[in-house]
Amino acid sequence: MNVSNYDSLLSKFVQLGLQSKRFTATTLKYCNVAARAALVQAGWIIAGDSLSANCVAGTDSFENTTLSLYPNPVKDILNVKLKDNVVVKGGKILDTNGRNVLSFEGLPDNLDLSGLLSGFYFISLETTNGNQFAKFIKE
Repeated sequence: MNVSNYDSLLSKFVQLGLQSKRFTATTLKYCNVAARAALVQAGWIIAGDSLSANCVAGTDSFENTTLSLYPNPVKDILNVKLKDNVVVKGGKILDTNGRNVLSFEGLPDNLDLSGLLSGFYFISLETTNGNQFAKFIKE
C-alpha cells in the first residue's frame, strides 16, 4: 500500500469514530500525522508503521481556517490564534506517535515549546466548535 492510500485509510478510520482498536501496519509509511495522532488519542494501538521521509514540511495539508499557528517552524514560542467566538477548553501537544508531550487548560497567549526536541508535532484543541488539529515543526 502506498503512502497516499494508507493516509486515506487512516483518515477514514478517524471519520468512522472507532475507538480502541489494534492495527498492525508493518512497513507502511504515512504523512497524515494528524489522523494517526487522532487514532492513538482514541485508544488505538498502531504497530509497525512509520512517518515517510517524503512528507512535505509545513501546514498546507492540514489547512485549518479556524486555527492559526505562527511562527511555523517554531523555535521556542508558538503563538496560537483562533477565529472570534471560539472558546478553547483545553489542549495538548502531540508527537508523531500521538503521545501527549504537553497539556494545558484554556488557551495561553503563547506556548513555550523550548523543552521539546526538534521535529514534527501537532496541537489538538478542544473548542466550542469541536476539536481542532494543526501540524507544526519545532526547530
